[in-house]
Formats: sequence, C-alpha cells, structure tokens
Amino acid sequence: MASKKPGIPRPDQNFDGRAFLASAGIGRRSVKYKARSTIFAQGDSADAVFYIEKGSVQITVVCCLGGAMRRIRLFP
Repeated sequence: MASKKPGIPRPDQNFDGRAFLASAGIGRRSVKYKARSTIFAQGDSADAVFYIEKGSVQITVVCCLGGAMRRIRLFP
C-alpha cells in the first residue's frame, strides 16, 4: 500500500490552496503584486504555477501577426 505524500491531495479530497502554499516546500511562496504589474509576458518560459488568492488577473494574448488580441480575466 502506497503512503500518502504530505501536501499532495488525493483525487477524493478537496484542494486547499492556502494550506498548500503554507506547507513547507521549496519554491512555494506567496507574492503580492501591485495593480497593473506584469507577472509574466507572452513568450516567457513556463517555469511556475500561479494560484490567485485575492484580486484578479488579466491575461492578454497577442496573435503572432500582432493584430488580434484576446483578453481573459481570472478570479480566485
């Protein structure tokens, strides 16, 4: 029987983002950004996962031709 790894929810459990971020582990931290700050830019390497605790985030994607733009607003 496999033992449960701490901090990793099983499929039958609800995910608690705050508990996950508060648990010990390398690379887990809570960061506050000022309004209208750039968190990451299109084309940056995908080396992080972001969890929105409070507020909202706007994602803007620009077409490779520079014309079409798509905006998405995310909330916790």
